[in-house]
Amino acid sequence: TVTATETSTRTNIGSNNEVALTLPESTYSFLFTECVCSVPYVFSLIIAAVSYACLSLALCNNISNGIIPIDVDLSVRIAQYFSILIALLMEEEIPTGLYLLRRISQPYLKSKFPEISYSKFVLSSVMRITMGYLFLVNVLLVIMQAEEVLVIFYDVLALQFLQKLDDIGFSVSKMDVLGNRLQRATMTKYFNVELKQEGTDSLVHKWKVRMFLKAVYFFNLAGFLAAMIVVSTRQMSGYYQCDSITVTCTIRFLLCFHFPCLSLSFHTNVLLLSLVLVGEEIWR
Repeated sequence: TVTATETSTRTNIGSNNEVALTLPESTYSFLFTECVCSVPYVFSLIIAAVSYACLSLALCNNISNGIIPIDVDLSVRIAQYFSILIALLMEEEIPTGLYLLRRISQPYLKSKFPEISYSKFVLSSVMRITMGYLFLVNVLLVIMQAEEVLVIFYDVLALQFLQKLDDIGFSVSKMDVLGNRLQRATMTKYFNVELKQEGTDSLVHKWKVRMFLKAVYFFNLAGFLAAMIVVSTRQMSGYYQCDSITVTCTIRFLLCFHFPCLSLSFHTNVLLLSLVLVGEEIWR
């Protein structure tokens, strides 16, 4: 026999399976928990600027200097597809930003922290999301242009390090390495208060938002796989191979290349050149 209390408990668990959360321990949080002219706020801007600049430089270099190889070994091709899964699992800025926007509405944030500006909170989350996609685009280019297995993993880890500078900066500040003011900023009430699920949202709205977050993950995965399948197919079909090679040079240049010590008449040069070319063709 199931009592009414047990039924009510099961219903509540099934309809509201969200867990309480706190604000992320990241320098991005300083953008809305600290004053604009404060040291932590400026520090968070510097960290964000460094991350954006480094990832942007990497993106420009990959676009301008990167070349997709004609073909790669089977081990490299397998590593490319494994790296897609690894990169999507390692990337946490996009889901974190979307999760915060989903869980914390403007009225709820004002009820918890009236002094916090909701627009700054949204800006911080948007910066997280854009940083995440900048990281993913770099990873995709690195994977497509790689010719060795270890190069793929090294480059992905290096890009991930640049993306996680905000978490590293927060942890270092919390250990009082960068000054007392930054340490105090990491220990404010904002990082200790639990933000529980709001009870005013309908079940349909919660379901839509959950499906949206899952759809973002699958969209990123599908985009990565589609791009890699196109590249792999073209590599195996020889799409990236050269159609022709054109060489422009003079007869004297060719003779000097084959006979650098000879100074002969024009007719003798032509005869020797013909013999050299015929000999090379026979040798091949």
